[in-house]
This record gives sequence, structure tokens and C-alpha cells, in this order.
Amino acid sequence: MFGGNRLKTHNTSLMIGAIAGFAACGLIFGVSGCGKGADVIAVINGEPITEKEYYSYLEFKPEVRVATANGVASLRTAEVLGFQAMQDLIAQKVTMQLAKDNKIYPTEDEINKELEFLKKLNPNFLTQRTAMGLTFDMIRQSITLDLIQEKMLTKDVTVTLAEAEKYVKDNPKEFIDPARVDLSYIKVSDERTKTQVDRELSSGTSFTQVAVNYSEAPDAKSTNGKLIDRLSGGAPKTSDLPTEVQKAIANFQGGETTDWIRFVDGWGKFYVHKKTAEKPITMDDTKKEALRRQLAKIKGAQGKDINRQVLTKLKDSKVDVNKTAFQEMWKAAYKRFMAENKLEGLTGSRDAQ
Repeated sequence: MFGGNRLKTHNTSLMIGAIAGFAACGLIFGVSGCGKGADVIAVINGEPITEKEYYSYLEFKPEVRVATANGVASLRTAEVLGFQAMQDLIAQKVTMQLAKDNKIYPTEDEINKELEFLKKLNPNFLTQRTAMGLTFDMIRQSITLDLIQEKMLTKDVTVTLAEAEKYVKDNPKEFIDPARVDLSYIKVSDERTKTQVDRELSSGTSFTQVAVNYSEAPDAKSTNGKLIDRLSGGAPKTSDLPTEVQKAIANFQGGETTDWIRFVDGWGKFYVHKKTAEKPITMDDTKKEALRRQLAKIKGAQGKDINRQVLTKLKDSKVDVNKTAFQEMWKAAYKRFMAENKLEGLTGSRDAQ
């Protein structure tokens, strides 16, 4: 949350859904939306794409597109997306059951207080997540999982506010708001559109309007062509931009436009509105409390293995995978999880036997 110290977990795919917070919510959204909403999600030349068709394809999608420093790249998945999502949901369910067993499941009051705390930390907290397609119930479930993780890690662990303040004093470089750049961009995939963009800009049409009209970026209209940091909801960090873009805008102060920059999947042109130099983060009471809690989780993680706790609970659980296509996948994954955590010789999930 602040700086470089972060909780580390074992590289076991089952556990991603159990402790990954809002990343898990995205997977919940991808699966639990089945059957809800309109039956037709798109129509192409009069031919519909139905929700059933969409979710059937999504379950077994073998590749995903990811953002890299050189543009968008297509990568093969380790396991089909539907099976990954099922593992995440199993892990979440087992984690919540374990919390109930240990009497640490968050109360409604605790969840509400945590939501208010997160909104104090980031006033755009809800707006950003609903813009990602998450419903309020999904957000609350993610908060619940995060609170369970925190309770599991920080049981019998004490970190005071004074210790958090000392940490800030001793590690000033970790509490720097990095340099950011407020910029708009136009993404195109062919020479013809490039020419149209250049013609419009030369005629005096504003960069923002041209971006809205011509940019092929999926969020061009919703952001008015702005490049947005999805975590903060504001201007992106300069260091997060592709190297070619950083070089192109290095001497810009504001009001300048780059030449076309070649990427894997097309070209991009960028307009710098303004730059903000790095500056120290103002640590108010809310940020100090967030840091105190983060330090407590880091301290607790040194002596606790949440993954093993959840897998031990899974070992003693009855898991019936009803979807035929995933049954053999689950048996293989279950054996792998147990072997990696040296639990393979013990009785466990009946479906995996």
C-alpha cells in the first residue's frame, strides 16, 4: 500500500482467489454474472451473440490479452479461464468457512466500517470499482475476504501507531508520490486512420475531440481520451508509461503532442496536458492507520502460512465438481496443491480421490 514492503504468498494458483482482494472480485464478476441481465450481449449485422454463447466461450478461452510496456500482447493461459475462476471461488468459499470455524468472520458492522475507511483513503474507491463492472455486493465480498486475511495474519500480533510513525521517519523514500503526467492519447491500428487523425489535428480540432472520434482505445469515449491510472483514478505515474513514450515526452512541459509511436498492435500519439513532479506523501491519520495495519500483516506473515491453513481446510472438505469438463482438471490440480504443500499423504477432498 505504501512503498515496497508487500505480503508474499506461495505461488499456488488455488490461493489467488482466496487472498487477492479485488482481483478475485473480477473473477467473481466473470463467472457469477452467468444467466443474469440481457440474453443478447451484442448484435452483428442482425446476428446476435447470446450470453450463453459468451459464457461458454469464456469458460474455455485459451488466451488472454495483457498490457505490456510495448503495447498489448496475447498470451496462452496456464489453465482455461473457467477452471481458474472455479479454483478461485473454491478457495474463497473454503477461506470463508475457515474464518467461521475460527470465529473471525467479519460482522456486518466491521465490513461497513472498513468500507468507510477505504473511502477515506481513496474518495474514488467505489467509483473506480463500479467502473470496472463490479457490483456493490462484489465489492463487499472482496472487503470481507481482505478482512479475513488480515485477521488470520494479525492474530496475536501488535503494531502500534508510534511504530508506524517511526517507520515513516526511517524510510522516507517509501513515502513519495511519484512523478505523474496528465496526458491524452490516440490509438490507431492502420495508416488510413493515422492520416485522418493528422488531418483533423492540422485543421485545428482539439486533441481531445479527435481522440474521442478516432481513437481505438476501448475507454477513449468514457475518459475523453485521457490515460487513467486505474488504481488511483488519476494521472498515471511517468515511470509506468512505455519507455518510448517516456523518451518522447521527456522535455515536454505541457501543451505538446508527440509524433506517432509504433507499438505491437498499432500506433499511438500522445498529448501532454501537464506534469507533476514527485513529492512527499502527506501522512494523515487515515494513512498512518493503513500503514500500521499493513505493517502488522507483514509481521504476522513471517510466522503464519495462510495458504497451508486454507489447503488443510480444503483437505478436510468435501468438494463435488459437477461440471464434467473440469472434473479431471480438478483432480490433477488438487493433487498438485497437496504435493506442493506436503499434504499429499493425507485424506482430503472426496472429489479428488
